[in-house]
Amino acid sequence: MVAFKDPHFRPNVQAAGIAKPAPSCSASLFVDEGIMPFAKPVVKKAQVTIKAIKYPNMPSIMPKKVIQVEENGHIYEEGIELKDARFGKVHRIYRLQRVEVEGRNEEVYMRSEEKLAVKKLHKRSILYNREKAENPLHEIAALQLLASVSSSVPYVDCFADSETIYLITPYYNSGDLLDLIFYKQNLSQSFSISEMKEMFTQLVHQLLRLHSMGIVHRDLSLENILYDKDTKQYTIIDYGMSLRLKDEIAGDDSDAMAASNEEKESSILIDSDESTTTSTSASFTSSMYDRFSRLSNYVICGKQHYIAPEIWEHRRDLELMYSDVWSLGVVFFMVMMFQAPFASAKTSDANYNFFLHHNQSLDELIMQLNGDESIYSTKPAEEHKQYEQLIDLMGRMLKPNHHERLTIEEVFQHTFFQ
Repeated sequence: MVAFKDPHFRPNVQAAGIAKPAPSCSASLFVDEGIMPFAKPVVKKAQVTIKAIKYPNMPSIMPKKVIQVEENGHIYEEGIELKDARFGKVHRIYRLQRVEVEGRNEEVYMRSEEKLAVKKLHKRSILYNREKAENPLHEIAALQLLASVSSSVPYVDCFADSETIYLITPYYNSGDLLDLIFYKQNLSQSFSISEMKEMFTQLVHQLLRLHSMGIVHRDLSLENILYDKDTKQYTIIDYGMSLRLKDEIAGDDSDAMAASNEEKESSILIDSDESTTTSTSASFTSSMYDRFSRLSNYVICGKQHYIAPEIWEHRRDLELMYSDVWSLGVVFFMVMMFQAPFASAKTSDANYNFFLHHNQSLDELIMQLNGDESIYSTKPAEEHKQYEQLIDLMGRMLKPNHHERLTIEEVFQHTFFQ
């Protein structure tokens, strides 16, 4: 799913108390025996041509880039460019349906009513950046795995020609959650408690589904949650940093599975006529972790505001699902307060240090951020109980010791959602 960013929209970043963070950072890779590879993504073959598409009410138009998928015969027309992406570009895209028009003995097409976008991923860019934390093939594999059990996943199709992988997703023009916060802030509005409850319920359901399938996101943030103003739906996106945790099914064959997947993912990125040039995979498989660990022994993934303290501390007892819960807790806080609780969850950060030295009290931190003003002073008395429940929930999600933090299942069972 891709959001369109209005180039004329310039929110007041300082006033909102939230800065657009730098792209997700990666240092080196932590060797974790609990990680298993994703299955090989299913990528169909496609042919790209330039042709004039004829519509029922127009005799002809300018030539367009047209992509035809060999396996299912779907035909797509590439539309305008929306934005740059890390491994390529994002465009609008339209699925074409052939129609019969009386009196016209020629191919005539109509655009389907589906609102779609395409993330065009350059194969060579993926190969050249294979030692980064973000892997587009992980995103495709994770989306396909999730789509196999749910129709509400932001995935439509995936195909490739000799140079490019095309990831088709739903398209929304309402932007991401950070855009929505800026919009409300500029109108001097805030989210009501009912709006937050509906939003947070949707996000918890999605992360619960993710974790139930053994997938950790590792890059939850306001920018990676899209909003559809027509349906009031919020959707978590950008699974490029996700990892899949081992389960009992993997057993002792996980290393062999990893090696097999490394070869399989190479086949997606490298055509057979290029196989003599390179055979290096872009996948983060177990066999590659060992090689990366010789460079260093840790990876920091995500955006600074959202990274859990155990990640910054290079803890060896990581449980990555708890790190996702921390990131989601930061998202909740930013939605309620329109500012981040900490610049980073490190003792060198003044607000985080204050939080630690005041019994990890969010009430105290909120007053510190609000100039000694309690959040309850601006809320209707009848909503105070719900805000107490929400702050209690966030406090349990933002426990610095991840062993004391709620699981996503426990988040869902909290009284705030009852």
